Amino acid sequence: YNIMPRWPGNEEEQLRQMRNELAKIPLFLANDRPDVVGDRRLLRFLRGHDHNLEVAVAKFTSFLLWREANKVDSIRDDILYSGKIKSPFDFPSGSKILELVPQIVIAHDAFDRGGNPIAMEWFNFSPTDVLATVSKENYTLFMIYLLQYRSLVL
Repeated sequence: YNIMPRWPGNEEEQLRQMRNELAKIPLFLANDRPDVVGDRRLLRFLRGHDHNLEVAVAKFTSFLLWREANKVDSIRDDILYSGKIKSPFDFPSGSKILELVPQIVIAHDAFDRGGNPIAMEWFNFSPTDVLATVSKENYTLFMIYLLQYRSLVL
């Protein structure tokens, strides 16, 4: 009997081609985290760029460089393994920022009636108030933690 492939045939082939191209990049080879370099992530880049392999590889390479420059893998590991992060309030400056910028940050057990994960952001806040309380660098770090947290939960 035939086993149904995980991804459509054309995407299986494109994933193989994309992996072959990315294998030339040391940052790709050095990362073994499936949520960073796994098929789902690669497919997001392929699908997000209309299956244009050249563009998807270039964008994914930029993504890896951004992760390296911002130490996102360390942030990921901090969230997953440190034991210090129980909620976004535990992110650097989390309590201060969430007090000024209310939001429902996605949680592993927060779903709507259709079973979809819930996250809500509040954009009616004063950046001046936030930056008077927290430095731009700390706000940026908080947002990177938040984005990484969301990508792990989703």
